[in-house]
Amino acid sequence: MISFLAAIAAFFAAHSIPAIKPVRAALVGAMGLRGYLAAYSALSLSLLAWVIWAALNAPYVELWGQPQWAWHPALFLASLGILIATFGLIRPNPLSISLNSARFDPARPGLTAYLRHPVLTGFLLWGTGHLLINGDVVLVVLFGAMTLFAALGPAIVNRRIARRLGAEERGQLIENITRARKTRPFLSLFGIWDALGLIAGLAAVAALLGGLHLVLFGADPLAGV
Repeated sequence: MISFLAAIAAFFAAHSIPAIKPVRAALVGAMGLRGYLAAYSALSLSLLAWVIWAALNAPYVELWGQPQWAWHPALFLASLGILIATFGLIRPNPLSISLNSARFDPARPGLTAYLRHPVLTGFLLWGTGHLLINGDVVLVVLFGAMTLFAALGPAIVNRRIARRLGAEERGQLIENITRARKTRPFLSLFGIWDALGLIAGLAAVAALLGGLHLVLFGADPLAGV
């Protein structure tokens, strides 16, 4: 249990401390934006792996277990969440979290015309789905904390983006995206990054349901379906 709590604390510290403007500025200045994003992603994945390993090895204390009714909604929410989050990481999005710093075209905003924060939205759905089907103390703490973090994330990210871009530029971007959504047909908003994000998201879901989830986490998401 101590290892699990330490992993959780390290994971959230790694996602909170770099959000402090002077800290992030120093890191970006030292590594460059691409280097910072690569290092941040590697650290996040490593800490997430530690959190999952610690959770899998923590004592099991049941709360509501794995109710039969929860399997289908949990599968749907978690799969949709992974699809949306993967999409969000791949698609350029100056108004939220993204691993892609390529040029953003507000006239073709894709899914971001409808979801301002697809990565956080995806994690919210993913976390909620896992909460339904993992009713023991450790996993409730794990997925509950991640779901809460995703729910509070948009307000934090909005403030950070407003500081980085400036209120005027951020407002102009939002206005241009809103205008594109209102005046152009749905499919015309989507471009190559949206296609790549969709393909990657579907591949991630297919791999996890096809056996990767069982190999990595020792649990088959299709077991009770």
